[in-house]
Amino acid sequence: MTLTCKNCTYITTVDVPALGHNYVDGVCSVCSVAMPTSLDGKYYIAAIRSSGNYWYMTNDLGTASTKRYQIVDSGLTVLPESITAAVDAQVFELIFDAATATYKIKTGDQYLGWTSGNSGALVDEATAIAATIENGTAAGSYQIHFAASDAERYLSLNSNASNAYYAWYKPGQVQDLYLIPVVEEQPGTTEP
Repeated sequence: MTLTCKNCTYITTVDVPALGHNYVDGVCSVCSVAMPTSLDGKYYIAAIRSSGNYWYMTNDLGTASTKRYQIVDSGLTVLPESITAAVDAQVFELIFDAATATYKIKTGDQYLGWTSGNSGALVDEATAIAATIENGTAAGSYQIHFAASDAERYLSLNSNASNAYYAWYKPGQVQDLYLIPVVEEQPGTTEP
């Protein structure tokens, strides 16, 4: 940004941090760039807990009878732009179906599924949920949801100190998610 003094002719240039995209009706209100029609690719799924750190979702459903996706503390208060040294259990592939405008979310050789309540499952492709992914309330965030038999369900992190997991919640219990692209490490580079 270029700044000019109102009282004299002094001009200076300052760096302004990027605001991130804020999509409204498919177009960013900040820079007018169209929202991507597909987020195909591999991602970490992150959300912030009350501790201030971001937590990554894993494909471990835990040992409780009501299955929830376990979490790993990233130790970060600011997310990286991408992940190069990915842990397989934390990688989720978003596969877009243009015919239905929905996504199947794959991890390893299984897909995200749902059983009942806010319990999750890992299933084959034929029984995978068909989710929509839309902009969240914060710039650069998303909400992942699908129509379950009892209500619209959203993938969210339970940020209570005693409950450490991601699960499928009803509207009103939704938390924004951040999708961090998993990219191949380029020779001579390291992850920040």
